[in-house]
Amino acid sequence: MKYQILFIVTMISLSATAQRQMKPLYNLNDPGMKRSGWHFSPGITYMIPSKGKTEVQSEVDGISQEITSGGRIGLYAEVGRHHLFDKFYFLNHLDYGIAYKKLTGKQESQLICETCDVGEPVKSVFKDNFASAYLNFSNIWQISDYTFIQNGIGFNGDYRFLLNNNISPDNQPEIIPNSPKPFQVQLHYKFSFGIKAEKGTFIIPSIEVPILNIVPWDNGRSTLRYFDSGYRPIILTVKFMFLSKRKPGDCKGAGSGTMGSKLWDKKMNR
Repeated sequence: MKYQILFIVTMISLSATAQRQMKPLYNLNDPGMKRSGWHFSPGITYMIPSKGKTEVQSEVDGISQEITSGGRIGLYAEVGRHHLFDKFYFLNHLDYGIAYKKLTGKQESQLICETCDVGEPVKSVFKDNFASAYLNFSNIWQISDYTFIQNGIGFNGDYRFLLNNNISPDNQPEIIPNSPKPFQVQLHYKFSFGIKAEKGTFIIPSIEVPILNIVPWDNGRSTLRYFDSGYRPIILTVKFMFLSKRKPGDCKGAGSGTMGSKLWDKKMNR
């Protein structure tokens, strides 16, 4: 019953928000601000294994191998440009730039045998560093005077410039240090919750997940292969987005597209 009440209250709140006239987030005709600017995003990465624990049977009866996979936190940072649009109904925003990301995770392999000495487990850790370029197309849905939800889809091209695999104990021939190709291209989805901090400044926490590996093609998978496991890289960021100021000689913008009256409007209270 409590979930039904919560659902009804949520729907009423959303309906009231939709019916209330909200202040537009930005004025496309603003003589002092452009529709474009710079952004930067610090953040972290985390590798989610496709399977936390797997048991692999060997060719010898009574002996198997238990593989336990886990993620680790890595660093992420990006910088780039962005542009606001009003000519396409589903496209309000475009951003692109360069990034650094570190993908790191772990795996533990343990032999299981009831009649023999299996020894200590083998622990493996990977730490990959990538230089990236990205391009995102997104839609913005305003939910209050100063907040919005942003859904985006985009591409990232990554080049690995440093790989570091650690396996202990040393000299483990049964562990193959698999890792992705040095160059890869992915299709990803990005969900964001934005806050208008002040005129021309937005703070946008985001989560990004891969949808598809394009290069190299992996039969429609979106996970990356390390050792004996697949991992899905998740990127959490906080974007600081700024609109550039116009020079005195710049022409004024004009919001004549389909979205101008809904999202960006000259009536905005600055």
